[in-house]
This record gives sequence, C-alpha cells and structure tokens, in this order.
Amino acid sequence: MATTASEDQVQELYIAYFGRPADPAGLEFYADKLDAGTITVGEIATNFGTSAEAAPIVALGTDAFLEATYQQAFARAYDPLTDGTFWADAINSGATTKELAMVQILDGAPAGGTDSNAVSNKVAVATTFTALVVADDKVYA
Repeated sequence: MATTASEDQVQELYIAYFGRPADPAGLEFYADKLDAGTITVGEIATNFGTSAEAAPIVALGTDAFLEATYQQAFARAYDPLTDGTFWADAINSGATTKELAMVQILDGAPAGGTDSNAVSNKVAVATTFTALVVADDKVYA
C-alpha cells in the first residue's frame, strides 16, 4: 500500500493534467512506483503530458496552456500582471517543458496560500471520490 504523501502527489497530477480525480488503478500504480523509487513525479508528468487525455491542454499556446493549468490546479485565472511571466518565459525559452511546468507550478504554490489551499482542497475531494469508487465497487469510466 502506498503512502499518503505519494497518493497526494499522484492526485495533484491527475487534477492538474486531467481536471479529475485519479482512477483507483492509476492511483495505486503510480503511488506504489513513487514509493518504490522506480519512477519520479517528473516522469509521471511526462507520461501524463503525452497522453491523449492531456493532449488538448499541452497543445495549447503558452498563455492558453497557463490559463488552463491555473484553472485546473488552482480554480482561478492565470494573470501575468500578478502571477508574473516566469512560467511563460521558461516554457517559451525551452528552460522547461509544459509537462514539467505543471509539476513546477504546483510545487511553487506558497504553503498556506490561496493556491496551495485550493490544491489541498481538491486533493481531499479527489481522495474521497477515489476511495468511494473503491469502497462501493464502482466502475470508473
């Protein structure tokens, strides 16, 4: 059984990439691999970024990508005037990829701040949802 920390990281990635809770099999698979040290969060992000489900967001232009990422992760708009242009500049210059930027944006949310709290709340709901799917023996489709 995976640790809560690994499960939370995987739920964050599902929320940021797909805008939904992790399916039970995916949560177990990736969280177990994180705990075993056979995969990194960055590798999961890269895998997710190449999936058909994430393709529409990853294919967006940089500004639209950041808007979608902020909406899915933090439930708010990306505003270059208040959020700065660091991420846009990093993506446009090739210093990071869109796939890794999602992880870096999540990691960069200040602890205890509005964005961090939004992610924590979404993870709590996602964890409850995924647990109920398992407990009620539902098919996640």
